[in-house]
Amino acid sequence: MIRPSNLLPRRTAWSIALISILAAAVLFLAALQYQWIGKLTEAERERLQARLSTSVELFRDSFNLELTQLCNAFRRNLFPPATEDAHVNCLVCRRGAAQVTCLDLPRQ
Repeated sequence: MIRPSNLLPRRTAWSIALISILAAAVLFLAALQYQWIGKLTEAERERLQARLSTSVELFRDSFNLELTQLCNAFRRNLFPPATEDAHVNCLVCRRGAAQVTCLDLPRQ
């Protein structure tokens, strides 16, 4: 009678067992690597999202400041109402025009 253990030499049985163990280890490590890459990708996405949000806020604030300054420039009167120190408040004088004098505006 032939026994199943006699079909393969003892050395071959150990090789098959070792290959099976190594294949299981490789599959386990592949699963771990897949999960690890997923976590790294998620962390990178969150970091980029935070950077984008910060950049958008900075751009929005800068753009808002520029528009506010532009609107304020259009709203200003070139010659404000005359006061005691009207020549100081006059935009023409503040610009440093040496030969331009402020107009004396009638008091309100």
